[in-house]
Amino acid sequence: MAKPSDLKRETSVQPIERETIFTMIEKQKPGFQLALPPELTADRFTRIAITALKQNPKLQACTPQSLLGSLMTAAQLGLEVNTPLHEAVLIPYQISQKNRDGSWSKVMEAQFQPEYRGMLKLVWNSGMIDSLEYDTICTNDVFEYVKGENPVFRHVPAWDKDRGEIKGYYACSKLKGGGFTAVVKSKEEILKHALRYTKSKKDGKLVGVWDENFDAMAIKTCLIELASKKLPKRTTNEAIKLYQAAQSVNEIRKLDLDLIGKEEIRPEDLKSEYLDEDTAEIVDAETGEVTEPDKTVVTPDSKPVVESKPKTSIKVSTKEEKPEKPAKTDIEPVPVNVIRDAYELVGNNRPLIGDKVAGDFYAKLDIAEKMGLPEYLKTVSEIKTFIDKETKSLSDA
Repeated sequence: MAKPSDLKRETSVQPIERETIFTMIEKQKPGFQLALPPELTADRFTRIAITALKQNPKLQACTPQSLLGSLMTAAQLGLEVNTPLHEAVLIPYQISQKNRDGSWSKVMEAQFQPEYRGMLKLVWNSGMIDSLEYDTICTNDVFEYVKGENPVFRHVPAWDKDRGEIKGYYACSKLKGGGFTAVVKSKEEILKHALRYTKSKKDGKLVGVWDENFDAMAIKTCLIELASKKLPKRTTNEAIKLYQAAQSVNEIRKLDLDLIGKEEIRPEDLKSEYLDEDTAEIVDAETGEVTEPDKTVVTPDSKPVVESKPKTSIKVSTKEEKPEKPAKTDIEPVPVNVIRDAYELVGNNRPLIGDKVAGDFYAKLDIAEKMGLPEYLKTVSEIKTFIDKETKSLSDA
């Protein structure tokens, strides 16, 4: 006859191990791999996603469905989130949610937003454009732009003399197989756009990056509109992958929230943020502060390394704060025409070097741009050397 203690031991239920959002992301790796384009691996994508969450406690507080769904969208588009390349970003939003008992509660949801470099990457990856150009329009330039059945676009910069004051900006692209599209805006249109949409303003005036680099931000605005509204984009090469990825998203929606544990989140972390699309900065919705992210180094064959630096917040202001110790800030900006020529160099040789190498070169150019003109020219020289070798190899063959 069995003892009562034996019966108790036989019928006892083992406690269910609670999973963290990090383990849930790891478990979705097969789904990410189905959605990702061939040039990206699920291992790298997963490492980057986990690093993004570890850097931002507010993302850890988001509902698992919204977070994993946003990551699946990023995977389908082949964009890396919250990295120095600024392809896309995950933003935590606080929303009101109705409970089953009729009451309301505040919850955090993650939303995926592509940044302008991510949109340009999708445009180039579509394989449907031949060239992409952008520049300023000055009073002494020859510029003609006519819409309609017989469109005309002609820009002859006054390189041999003073170009005069800037009066407008444009971004344009030539499509493969014929066709041309452009976004042209006057300086007044750009100013109205900035005052209406950017949060980087004070007392009705632009501050921060819009005040300090108006021309660059104006061109970026034209590029964003061109890439997001007028150019074809690629998500993935195989339609079947999108179908399979959609099945993964359906599985995400069925997650049992009771089995998912969360890291301890402080009340002050549960505030909404948004992405200022003009400045690509993460802004606190309540205070208007710009959150300065940790510096992260991510390499294809190694785990992300987070530089040990406490998170701080900085106020958006035009006043320049003096550091305790003088820091080097004499980074020579890269002229627009140099950037344009570099992108043309890569774009024109895309059939020779392939989509993956071209994408890597664009990423290197973006990083070099932040380091100043000398580093940018060095990177361009390395790209030219590579292209020359490929051209020679092709001719020898």
